[in-house]
Amino acid sequence: MIDFHCHFDLFPDPAAVRDECERRAMYVLSVTTTPSAWKNTAALAADSKRIRTGLGLHPQLAHERAHELELFDRFVSETRYVGEVGLDGTPEFRKHWQVQLVVFEHVLEKCQARGGRVLSVHSRRASTAVLDRLERYGGAGTAILHWFSGSLRDVDGRWSLAAGSA
Repeated sequence: MIDFHCHFDLFPDPAAVRDECERRAMYVLSVTTTPSAWKNTAALAADSKRIRTGLGLHPQLAHERAHELELFDRFVSETRYVGEVGLDGTPEFRKHWQVQLVVFEHVLEKCQARGGRVLSVHSRRASTAVLDRLERYGGAGTAILHWFSGSLRDVDGRWSLAAGSA
């Protein structure tokens, strides 16, 4: 089993969840919501052959944690995985749209400058804006779309999709 988006650090007992994933021989991408959470969360799985931890700055926290971009810049060279990052266009977070754009574009620029990363990208009610930026920063890496609320038409012509996949 593969889980491409798990918030280990948000569970009451992250070590127990890690141990259960190991017991079940699961492959997991553990994502974080802030750069300040990354070091400790990554340490949880440091000895794992199947669990990797993404360095994130969640779009719903961008307006509160944009000051952590400095930490992001410091840590991004230490990991091949970045997430959870992206944009959230829901009414509750749309008022912070400009900060989200600054943060997401910063993340993509830094990933591109370092040769690309595996990205877990939040795109709830923001599919076009997310896809536009992934195109603009084409060398940022391989994106795994999380909370994708767009349609196949949104991605049609941008990237080739395997027949029958969505």
